[in-house]
Amino acid sequence: VGLGIVPDNAMARMFRDRVAETPDAEAYRYPAAEGWASVTWAETGETVTTLAAGLIGALGYRAIVRRWG
Repeated sequence: VGLGIVPDNAMARMFRDRVAETPDAEAYRYPAAEGWASVTWAETGETVTTLAAGLIGALGYRAIVRRWG
């Protein structure tokens, strides 16, 4: 179920492609104690995977499909 503009999984696919194509490139920066800290696409991909696994574990796959599917 989506808006009919783009496939429902398009954003996830673009994210996974970006991580795979440029894992060592900088994804973003954030303020740190000594200036700015940099996070790569590979690190961002690992964080997203961990967060997604935690949500699936906490909510259950069926609950997520029911909510978004």
